[in-house]
Amino acid sequence: KNSMLRLTAVGHGSARVAEVTFSDGFITNGGFENGYQGWSVAQSVGPFGNSWYVYTGAVGPISGQPISAPPEGTHAMVSDHIGGGFQFLYQDLILESGYTHTLKFKVYYQNHATGFFTPLSLAAAGNNQQYRVDIIKMNSPIESVAPADVLATPFKTSVGDPNSLPPTLVTADLTRFAGFTVRLRFAVVVTEQVL
Repeated sequence: KNSMLRLTAVGHGSARVAEVTFSDGFITNGGFENGYQGWSVAQSVGPFGNSWYVYTGAVGPISGQPISAPPEGTHAMVSDHIGGGFQFLYQDLILESGYTHTLKFKVYYQNHATGFFTPLSLAAAGNNQQYRVDIIKMNSPIESVAPADVLATPFKTSVGDPNSLPPTLVTADLTRFAGFTVRLRFAVVVTEQVL
């Protein structure tokens, strides 16, 4: 049994997996047509090749599981796993004063483990199986979920959530952070213990 949570992010349009769009264009390469340009990745090191991947087609690059083709353009981003680990995909967003800033994305996931385990940690240790999207302070450690570091959490899985979610629109008003630079973080944690 493999374990996979998945995110695909694109610029605009109707996404089937997950979509990231912004009201005033403050994101770089939201459609991943230019590879990783504008995005940073942090991940655990291990034998499974777990990471975020820019992909084309409709097959997970590591798991070989069927996935949705990029919903717009020719490329998208996927977090793919066959074993335990953590993956963070993030970008710093400059939210200019005087603008309304809205984050919209459609999220879709497939969790092939027995369920979700959501401790207040993003470490790949113990029972920890979660997927979350956060707005965090720029100077915070990328793995932090401390209340002092997390400014907003537009989406996260919880214990008892179904193991798959059809495309679901999530909207977050970021206007209260206008005048600041914040970090948008997509985080996936998969532990082997729950397989």
